[in-house]
Amino acid sequence: KRIDGMPAGTVMTICGDAVPGGWVATGVNSSYCRTVGSTNFIGRTIQKVEGMPNGSIATVCGDTAPAGWITIDINSSYCTSLGSNHYIERTIKRIDGMPAGTVMTICGDAVPPGWITTAVNSSYCRTIGSTNFIGRTIKKLEGMPNGSVVSICGDTPPDGWITTAVGSSYCTSLGSINYIGRTIKRIDGMPEGTIITICGDPVPDGWVSTTINYPCASLGSINYIGRSIQKIAAGAGAASSGCPSIRSFSINNGNWNNSSTWLGGVVPPEKASVTVSHLVTVTTNTTCNSLLAKQPGAVIINPGIILNIKQQ
Repeated sequence: KRIDGMPAGTVMTICGDAVPGGWVATGVNSSYCRTVGSTNFIGRTIQKVEGMPNGSIATVCGDTAPAGWITIDINSSYCTSLGSNHYIERTIKRIDGMPAGTVMTICGDAVPPGWITTAVNSSYCRTIGSTNFIGRTIKKLEGMPNGSVVSICGDTPPDGWITTAVGSSYCTSLGSINYIGRTIKRIDGMPEGTIITICGDPVPDGWVSTTINYPCASLGSINYIGRSIQKIAAGAGAASSGCPSIRSFSINNGNWNNSSTWLGGVVPPEKASVTVSHLVTVTTNTTCNSLLAKQPGAVIINPGIILNIKQQ
């Protein structure tokens, strides 16, 4: 039968052929539509989803959601079993063309481009046989205005966004996986000179660090580095903006000049504001901008050695 040009939503039965592009299988026969010699042919009911309006919902059997659609539910039992094959039934929804900021719940599918996870269910949305399907709440970021702020769970920021805060506890734990909660902000298109505070992310292209804070968050065994960053002129190098305030933090007992003593493996330069929370020994003449010792930290200066602190 000729099917090109059929209207969206058309339903028909086929025998033995693969599902054509722009259509999905809505049913699979529980017995073969024909057997010729040793060859069995599978019968299916198919529906044309190409051209269906945004927000349309369809039920499929044995198919996955095509591009522009996503699974919002999975049936608790197979829609059909034929031979040794079991077919999973899904409810799918068309999402391309949905407005920026749209929020919806999905089941089992990966997060589509332009969307992000805002929550992960604490239990599986469906288990069929030995397969567990993860439920998520997702939000469409594509098209959201510059400066928008969104709380996410388990995802990292997409291009043009950055993490401004990391949660002090996991947003969800499921099976053996812990999901990290973040607050992210859209920064592409921000004007030159803009200053924002970030947590845990590297400094994006076109921005420089103006201060470093440690830690902005601690979760499990991971400490996240906080920074204030500033957007510089297009094409400007990091050196053009300088570093108005360099901060150094001890992470181990040790020698001042040993890189393993310091966060980031960098010995404090002369312009650094230094915070010591460990026992740090100065064995050669050294200069820093300022020094703060936090208990149980202390600075031990060897005899005959000078530690020059510019601001006291």
